[in-house]
Amino acid sequence: MRLYVYFIVFLLQSNVFADLNIFHNCAISAKDSFYLTDKFKKRPINFSNNPTDTEIKDLLAKKLNKSGLFLIKDLDELFEWDRKNGMKYIYKILDLMDNNYKINESDDVEFIIYKKDHNNICATID
Repeated sequence: MRLYVYFIVFLLQSNVFADLNIFHNCAISAKDSFYLTDKFKKRPINFSNNPTDTEIKDLLAKKLNKSGLFLIKDLDELFEWDRKNGMKYIYKILDLMDNNYKINESDDVEFIIYKKDHNNICATID
């Protein structure tokens, strides 16, 4: 029994289920729950051609020692770093996050599938 429990904990902590998109937080809306999934967090950041986004992109490269494609999870990581380091860029980061956390609920195929599953799973919970 103990081995079985360890195996279940291992599976939940690993990325085994990430592609299956099984995470559903029924205490919140499907949209908010979708924002917490690995699938959403691994989406690329959409930068505008304005000085603020360019500044945040440069900061991401510098602080995360990364170049090229930046993901939503990288932006979340930068947000946490800025909170711990004086919040100098917090409003610029939040503005970029706001632009990237918008999804078109009627056109986003991943979200439509997720929402259907979310509603089916959460409908069975009292």
